[in-house]
Amino acid sequence: MEKSNQLNEKSSSNGFSLEILKALSLFLSSVVIALTGTLLTYRYNSSQLEINRNKELSVLIPRLYSADPKEKMQSVIGLSLYGESAVLPLMSLWGYDANNVPLNMEIINSIVYIGDIAIPYLLKVYNNPAEDDRKRSY
Repeated sequence: MEKSNQLNEKSSSNGFSLEILKALSLFLSSVVIALTGTLLTYRYNSSQLEINRNKELSVLIPRLYSADPKEKMQSVIGLSLYGESAVLPLMSLWGYDANNVPLNMEIINSIVYIGDIAIPYLLKVYNNPAEDDRKRSY
């Protein structure tokens, strides 16, 4: 009788361990699936965000050279929100129309708003002042 009790205890402890192992493997596989889904969703959303950003930039940049001064000003202000991507287009317009002081001031304000990211671009133009204005966009 004692042997059968010991066998029952071993089989029940093995069954309990097996149940824990099953539950743990199910939990771990769920975590792996969730993390993989999260990573793939993040990558997809990031690429979609970049595509939308490029579409918006492709609309704003041509408006920099519009005949309508209000449209130019709105484009300059809008570009300042795009950070480093906007520095070169803004610099190419800077000084393009030297008589348009409000536009040039807004370009300067936009570059200042963009911040430290613009410094290397500004230094490159400062160190090569002989280059034509329209070559600033590299």
